[in-house]
Amino acid sequence: ALSVGGATNLASTLTVTGKAEFDDDVCVSGNSTLVGNLAVGGTTTIGGAASIAGALSVGGATNLASTLTVAGKAEFDDAVCVSGNTVLVGNLTVGGTATIGGAASIAGALSVGGAAHFASTVTIAGNTTLTGTLGVGGAATFASTVTIAGNTTLTGTLGVGGVATFASKAEFDDDVCVSGNSILVGNLTVGGTVTIAGNTT
Repeated sequence: ALSVGGATNLASTLTVTGKAEFDDDVCVSGNSTLVGNLAVGGTTTIGGAASIAGALSVGGATNLASTLTVAGKAEFDDAVCVSGNTVLVGNLTVGGTATIGGAASIAGALSVGGAAHFASTVTIAGNTTLTGTLGVGGAATFASTVTIAGNTTLTGTLGVGGVATFASKAEFDDDVCVSGNSILVGNLTVGGTVTIAGNTT
């Protein structure tokens, strides 16, 4: 055994063929190259940048006090919890169910390939275009004008609380009952029998 009580200065390379044990701090002023594995039983503190060419496996909790930049794909096999805001510069693809507990604000277009279910009120401030069929199971309330460019089929009762204006011809395939007065500005042509139960002026 070699026992040195004071400082030791080696001007050249030190080669140790067996295990080397240090019972106190080890200070390396230059670069350190470890050809084999590095096992740390306690805390590791790195004051500068750390570059890892291979995989990094962490068995416990990891706390990053600053920005984490990942140049490649990042995969999480379990839940991911983000306490602050999340900014995604690219596309977001969700293979399963997406649950949003708060408000969702979408500045661009929203494209839904499958069915969309809304359990509460839906408010649309701008224009809405439906290229397919619109099915409404409950009541539908329109606070402003409704314009329908195509044909409209009503299988139930139509109740109009105000004035109804028809810019073109209106055809009725069955009886028409008018409870109030009727004013015809133009001509009246009747192809069949006319029956008047009251007075005619």
